[in-house]
Amino acid sequence: MKSLYLLACLSLSLAFTSCAGFYIRNNTYEAATKPVLINGAEVKVGLKPMGGSTWGSFSALIVNIGAGSTDGPFIWRIEANGKEGDQAKLWVNSIHVATTTTNRSENYDPKLLKGKADFKPLRGKKNAGLTFANYQVFGELLVYPKKDGEITVTANVSVENSSGKVETKTIVFKLNPESSNDYENIFIPTEIINSFGQEDPTEWEW
Repeated sequence: MKSLYLLACLSLSLAFTSCAGFYIRNNTYEAATKPVLINGAEVKVGLKPMGGSTWGSFSALIVNIGAGSTDGPFIWRIEANGKEGDQAKLWVNSIHVATTTTNRSENYDPKLLKGKADFKPLRGKKNAGLTFANYQVFGELLVYPKKDGEITVTANVSVENSSGKVETKTIVFKLNPESSNDYENIFIPTEIINSFGQEDPTEWEW
């Protein structure tokens, strides 16, 4: 959802090559479980809020400021950090989601778990030699932090290394509801220039 706010701000600000800022009340989930090693890659669950609202904005000649909140449902993925030359692909065999407060429990349709995610180099000099795999799960995860409370995602995940060896583990991720107030400002021209000609493997598909 934050990305949507930033995109809206970008479209309003381009004509003035301005600075943009957002105050955001985040209702999301934070991982209570550390990433799990599979074939040398650190594997974890990622969530991105799709719901929420905006409640005001202020625009001037060189400044654009907005405010809003984020909430469920979420787009979600299984993601992994690796090292260049070590890991090749990641895929997901099964997923189960359970909620604590509302006691919901559901298996994800395995027929929808198709394809494999490649490990791709991360951008930037500080990430030299590091890779990232992004297996975005089809559809939305219909959970809400305030209503559903803590959630548990159980996933059976496989990682293939560069020599073709496959390691598979069933991993359990606990995610706790988290609320926070964030402020982010962006100097639009710099962001645009730095993004030209570069593919970011960590990007979400909206």
